[in-house]
Amino acid sequence: MADSLLPAQSGRIAWIDRARAIGIALVVLGHVHLCDVPGQAALRMIYAFHMPLFFFLSGLLDKRRSPAETFRRSLQQLLIPYALWYLLSYLWWFPVSFLRHPELFPRSFRYAFLRPMIGMLLGLGTETRFGFYVNAPLWFLPSLFCARMLSSLIRKGKPTLQALAVLLFAALAVLLSQRRLLLPFSLSSALLCAPFYAAGICLQGKRLTLALWAKLPLAAGALALLWFSSRSNGGVDVNTALYGASPLLFYAGAFAGIAAISLACAALPGEPSRLVSFTARSTLTILAAHRIVTNLLEKLYAVLILHSSERIGDTSVWPLWQGLILTVLVLALCLAAAQVVERFFPILAGSGQKKQR
Repeated sequence: MADSLLPAQSGRIAWIDRARAIGIALVVLGHVHLCDVPGQAALRMIYAFHMPLFFFLSGLLDKRRSPAETFRRSLQQLLIPYALWYLLSYLWWFPVSFLRHPELFPRSFRYAFLRPMIGMLLGLGTETRFGFYVNAPLWFLPSLFCARMLSSLIRKGKPTLQALAVLLFAALAVLLSQRRLLLPFSLSSALLCAPFYAAGICLQGKRLTLALWAKLPLAAGALALLWFSSRSNGGVDVNTALYGASPLLFYAGAFAGIAAISLACAALPGEPSRLVSFTARSTLTILAAHRIVTNLLEKLYAVLILHSSERIGDTSVWPLWQGLILTVLVLALCLAAAQVVERFFPILAGSGQKKQR
């Protein structure tokens, strides 16, 4: 039977577009502070696999270019957007967070400018002794750059040596995590996720020959394994290369989540809707903008609904049903922003050409 792994008429691959759209929705939901028991369980499952999913999909779409060409392409597609989005985020952070909250940030040039800029150069989505981030989700862009470069550098070796290198990357990431050491440019996260990127490369061009009646039960089984792993493994945060209690449970759960999403998306017939396709190609903009949009909506909710001018932002908590509503609103506003970016500022989306009508 025809399989939705085949390229769509637009030249894109239907199931990958669906998986990317689901993945970025989970990223947004994962950054909403859910307070109830179902919400906490959902967050554990999301964090167990959602960023490995993006490394896997990136591997599927890797063009297997030379290291020099990979660097050139990644500079345009990842690093330039990273720097521009970070600077735009700084322009939001400075008046909204720094100026309004002297209790959180000392009044000095060091905290007003130097530490945020050092944070950008370090490329770590967390605070360090040297600097801090003004838009944490941006860590994925330098990390994906590192993953691409690592893959291109080992590509000349024999398959056995490439597999050994990937295993060594993962082992090194585990050792660094155990010692709470983070490498610049989120290289630790790239090392931890090297097996997912490599799995994507290995599966390039492969077709699922399973019938629909087999895909859905397998997806359900993979989802069950993800649930078990997320409950047993504890907290996972790929941003800081934290794999939970066990690296084996981390990799088992992450691959299970990837399999569940991939099988479910491949089981859907036909091409994705225009909304899904646009969401899929707007993932960079959504990744970069959603924390600002979420923060803005939370502040509006505090002022207009709760009639409170108190800082809500990062300390607000929501039950799962409200978190889902907030996620939909954030996605809608980010997609509106993505249309503007695609039409007038394509450099922010990693593209060099404006979208023509």
